[in-house]
Amino acid sequence: MKNRLFIGTYTQQSSRGIYQIIVDMGYAQEGPPKLVAEMISPTYLLLSQNEKVLYAVSEAQPGIRGEIAAFHCTDKGLTLINKVLAPGAGLVHAALDPEEKLLFAVSYRDASILMYELREDGGIGELLDEKIHTGQGRDPVRQEKAHAHSVWFTPDGKRICVCDLGIDRLVVYEVNYSCMKLEEKKELGVTFPQGSGPRHMVFHPNGSVAYVLAELSSEIFILDYNTESGFKIVGKENSLCRYEGYSIGAAIRISGDGKYLYSSNRGADDIAVYRISDEGQIKRLFNISCKGKHPRDFILASRDRYLLCANRDTDNITVYLRDSETGRFSYLREIKGISMPVCVVNTQLDKEN
Repeated sequence: MKNRLFIGTYTQQSSRGIYQIIVDMGYAQEGPPKLVAEMISPTYLLLSQNEKVLYAVSEAQPGIRGEIAAFHCTDKGLTLINKVLAPGAGLVHAALDPEEKLLFAVSYRDASILMYELREDGGIGELLDEKIHTGQGRDPVRQEKAHAHSVWFTPDGKRICVCDLGIDRLVVYEVNYSCMKLEEKKELGVTFPQGSGPRHMVFHPNGSVAYVLAELSSEIFILDYNTESGFKIVGKENSLCRYEGYSIGAAIRISGDGKYLYSSNRGADDIAVYRISDEGQIKRLFNISCKGKHPRDFILASRDRYLLCANRDTDNITVYLRDSETGRFSYLREIKGISMPVCVVNTQLDKEN
């Protein structure tokens, strides 16, 4: 049995879209990368629960509309189901509802949240609703306006949470299924300290604690979540270790057993490891080099036994073996051959391509 990686890239240099790499069960690369879908900067990829459909959003450059594409995953790669143009600028993140009947995407430049219906074949259907955030934050460069950066479902499946870097806020919506519109629930959201810049989040397996990575302040905020009262900040932890240069947060992941949290730092170019207490609080234990530059995304794979980190500015994906007892990970190898990799999706192949 082998693993297959789908890699999303920026296409400003030599990359042309989504690539496929076949690796063995220890993530050693077998053969060169294969271009399986041409697309402008598919910087975020999302896989359906049955691993049969892959969704990709295009973080297009200014003047080019954003795009969402749906693909069937085949033995040979990807087959396009369909693609749709977003109302405006490029898209940076997406999420599926628990029943996989709706797809949500966000535009950083437009500060917009888009809700699409999904067709029975997994294709992208009608745009049902669009919400646009307004406002600004303290940072005159990064927070000159609202910037929706990511969208996540709460563990109960009732709500979506949007991290808005520009207005330092986690915005909560519910879907009104009678009219298929999004309704903001202001009383359930939370505002972060000025200039922090919330980017991505993860929920603890217990469903009552969330962790939000603040890109600009390089902090992790701990949030209690209650289905009735919403979110409340109950703690925070710095993600940097003795680094005095410019660095910003990128990705955040949690182990399946809820014992360890991980986040990546661009500038410091490392991954921070945090221990999670029984109460959900975190303590940073150490930082480990990502052996590359600009670790925009990383994943835990194969039941959390491996960590794969995509380093955009050194054109490499580094592979680590993870110790489930200590949370520490040790370097194994690198995967090369793709320009500006920024997103990794892992699947298993039952048979060789």
